[in-house]
Amino acid sequence: MTSNLHLSIKHLLVLLFGSITLLAALPAYWYVDHIYAAQLIRDRGESLNDAAKAVAAVLATNLQERQREIYLLAQSNLFRSAQLNDTELRAVLDRAKASFPQYSWMGLADVDGVVRAATGGILLGKNVQARPWYSNGLKQGYSGDLHQAVLLAKLLPPEPGGAPLQLIDFSEPVQDSHGATRGVLGAHVNWNWAASVLQAMQPSNAAQAHLEILIVNRDNTIIHPQKTGADAVSPASLNSKLSFSQDEWADGVSYVSSTVPVLDGKSDRTMGWRIVVRQPVEEAFQGLRSIQEVLLITAVISGTIFLALVWWGAVLISNPLKELAAHARSIEQGNETQPLTAPSSARELRDLVQALQSMSGTLMQRKNALAQSNAVLEQTVTARTAELVRSNEELHRLSRRDALTGAFNRLAAKERLHAEFARMKRAQIPYAVLMMDIDYFKRVNDTFGHDTGDKVLQAVARVLQIHLRETDFLARFGGEEFIALLPNTELHSASEVAEKLRSTVALAPSATGHPVTLSIGLAMATPNDASEDDAVHRADDFLYRAKNAGRNRVASTELV
Repeated sequence: MTSNLHLSIKHLLVLLFGSITLLAALPAYWYVDHIYAAQLIRDRGESLNDAAKAVAAVLATNLQERQREIYLLAQSNLFRSAQLNDTELRAVLDRAKASFPQYSWMGLADVDGVVRAATGGILLGKNVQARPWYSNGLKQGYSGDLHQAVLLAKLLPPEPGGAPLQLIDFSEPVQDSHGATRGVLGAHVNWNWAASVLQAMQPSNAAQAHLEILIVNRDNTIIHPQKTGADAVSPASLNSKLSFSQDEWADGVSYVSSTVPVLDGKSDRTMGWRIVVRQPVEEAFQGLRSIQEVLLITAVISGTIFLALVWWGAVLISNPLKELAAHARSIEQGNETQPLTAPSSARELRDLVQALQSMSGTLMQRKNALAQSNAVLEQTVTARTAELVRSNEELHRLSRRDALTGAFNRLAAKERLHAEFARMKRAQIPYAVLMMDIDYFKRVNDTFGHDTGDKVLQAVARVLQIHLRETDFLARFGGEEFIALLPNTELHSASEVAEKLRSTVALAPSATGHPVTLSIGLAMATPNDASEDDAVHRADDFLYRAKNAGRNRVASTELV
């Protein structure tokens, strides 16, 4: 009977853990084959979507910059008042064209559609009344879709390889000081511009990963890079509202692709362009089969080793139990002096033998152990209470700090404002409030990404903390907005501090590579204020005045 029990324990443990191993391995293999594969496609699709968004944003920014350049030229005093054939107009156009190498032609046509000034003298005197850039530009700013050059095809240098010259048009109406239309300022941008943008945005491993970035027009035709045949037509799924999709394209290859629209120079409409980033599904699944093979081999090897260890552990458990049972039978037969022993290092088995040998001794030990446990518990409670107090103090401190910049947060600012207001009411000690906002911060996030935006916030906070006085208080009040309290400070001194902060931030190095500036609103708290928020509201009003006055300046009652 003993031998059968011994064998049953070992075989039961091996069977149990063997079943657990199998049940654990099969879901893992199924997960890799199904769930992980689907997750892989989702992750890759989201990655492609992020890349498509980045490229679309860069293209949109370039379009907006070109449209804005034409707009600013059209609004300049020279274009509004000079004779349309003035030589200075042509000089300005030539300089503007040289500032952006991808400008193929820039010109100014009068209200009859006759070109009066143009870069290089090209099309001078020609009538362009029928051209879309002219007819649309008479009414409002215009961004034209990609098209082959018509009038300029034979007048400009040929494209490399004899490719047809393709252009994008931008135009703006030119008006005199009374608002009457004088003509249309137009510019043609060479489509090679898109190739340079996509080349700059191309990931370093794009060729190895067979990753392609395409520009597709509203007809689902790939307009960059130029393709011919069936592959020039995108699948119907490009019209899907999903951020990415998995489809078979016209070339017979299944791709994971993401599509993002590109906004043109006017933010309320689009040219119908979309950025498509695609990768063959086979590339997206690369390595999945290897993972499955490695998982299978690893499961077999580890399962074998695991079962061997289980067998060895079962032997270590069953042998001491066998000897303990033999000693118990000896005592049962009358050998009461026979000690209950078991050659095992297992604490549970030793505790069982000791409990059987001395019941009363164990009860006394439990009583003493209970008293000792109570003392330890009291010490533990005392220590944990002190630790909780310290934790609460640390939590109180952290709850009043901004995690990104290290400056105080809005809650701490509210508390300090309340304290300063009460001190002013009690002791008639003035204080100043500075509301500071980073200029064009949204443009930083849109152009360089939120990581760069975070670095800009941190850098500005460091500059402000360094150059504020020791008695001053700084807090991050909102997204890109900071508040500073200057206790015991008159208006003149507060103005000097504000101007110092503004100029120091403007001169400080920036993570964007371009100067970062502040607009600052300054207000003094007065005893006539009903609450501490009154001075903050006034400072906020002055901040908006500084914004409206051109930014990078301080606005206060001194300027009113």
